[in-house]
Amino acid sequence: QQKATVNFTCLYFENQQKMLEFKEVHELHYYYISEMQNLLEFAGFDIQHLSPFPEAGRPVAPYDWNISIVARKRN
Repeated sequence: QQKATVNFTCLYFENQQKMLEFKEVHELHYYYISEMQNLLEFAGFDIQHLSPFPEAGRPVAPYDWNISIVARKRN
């Protein structure tokens, strides 16, 4: 089912003193790169750039879970 639960603990500090703490839980559906490529191709897009987020200058590695895709609509 390609689902993942991502848990975040967010901390806010002022002058090295913790002022606020809160937690977020995100239930995500994830796509494999090949699925995104096929979906974009089917929708009429060409991929211009693919990289791990936020490292636009690095190629995607198997362990990268957050990917940026730049695509252009075909004419």
